Amino acid sequence: MWRVELEVVDDGLTQALCAEERARSERFPRAGGRLWARSRGVLRALLGRYLGSDPRALRFATSAHGKPQLLGAPELSFNLSHSGHLALYAITNARAVGVDLEILGRSHNTLALAARAFGAAEARRLAQLAPLSRELEFLRLWTRHEAVQKCRGTGIGARRAPGGQEPWNVELEVGTQAAAAVASDGAPDELRCLDWRPLGHLRSGQDIRNRFGHAGPVGRGRSDRRLPQRRGKVVQYDGFELSEAHS
Repeated sequence: MWRVELEVVDDGLTQALCAEERARSERFPRAGGRLWARSRGVLRALLGRYLGSDPRALRFATSAHGKPQLLGAPELSFNLSHSGHLALYAITNARAVGVDLEILGRSHNTLALAARAFGAAEARRLAQLAPLSRELEFLRLWTRHEAVQKCRGTGIGARRAPGGQEPWNVELEVGTQAAAAVASDGAPDELRCLDWRPLGHLRSGQDIRNRFGHAGPVGRGRSDRRLPQRRGKVVQYDGFELSEAHS
């Protein structure tokens, strides 16, 4: 897992975007388009580093439900989510993965969405909470739900299918103003959570193949600790935390 503050990302990384990505970024309002382009530039830099490839050479496809997929590298799976200035990237070896992130203050029609996604009883429970607590709890539920749907490759807001194996799912503690979760097709042996840091500004004409941020440890702790075995336990990783999601 990589957490990225898009405000500090060098626009030079967007040099790796293809024409389709550039065109899509221009369809957003100016600030939103810049952040979206940076999020894609970081994605290409990350995947290029893992694969030892030029970020410009990477090619993507999109599933019927809009999930991005990397062409020509079946050994690597990824998913990303960005909300406002923050982005999360999940990268795994040959297993489906989904990640979702939501910033506080961007939700609308919380109770209606909860009723549709989680049922009337859950919506009534949320209605009894104070407004701020209600939004935080809703985002907690929503990001777990969407991470699972993105892992499966189904549409946004899809209801849970009866039966079948549930993906492994944990919440990610990304600060008091956001909620996030990651899901994968089976529990990994370990989950590394890293903060991306820029290496400085990209000079004109400089090769971007090595323009990959580094994992800057925040405080103490090792990034290779294994997952907690007890539900609800929180472990500090390089930069942010994870907690085993409650069922």
